[in-house]
Amino acid sequence: MAASKRLALLLIWPALFLATAFELQAQALELTIHRVGLSIGDSRRVIGVRLNFRDRRLEHVDGVNATIWAPYQPVRGVVHGMALGLPLTGSGDGCRAVWCDR
Repeated sequence: MAASKRLALLLIWPALFLATAFELQAQALELTIHRVGLSIGDSRRVIGVRLNFRDRRLEHVDGVNATIWAPYQPVRGVVHGMALGLPLTGSGDGCRAVWCDR
C-alpha cells in the first residue's frame, strides 16, 4: 500500500510542479492603490515604479520601469518616463537602450 502511494506521488508531483511554474511566471507583487505605487514582477500597468527581471506582459508604465534583462519578443508596451535596464531595455514605442527617457 505504501509503495503505491509513493508511486502515485512520484507521478503526480511533476504535473503539479509544472502547473505551478507556468502559473507563477506571470505574477507580480503590486504594492499599489488603484495601480499607483510600486510593482515588483511582470505587471501589466502601473503608475510609479515597476521592477522586473524581464518584460513579457508590459502594457503601460507612467514613471520608472527597471528591468534586469532585455524584454521577450515581440517587444510591446509603452513607458512614459524612464526605462532602465541591464544590459539593455526596450518598449513597444521603439526604445532600445540601457536608458530611455520618453
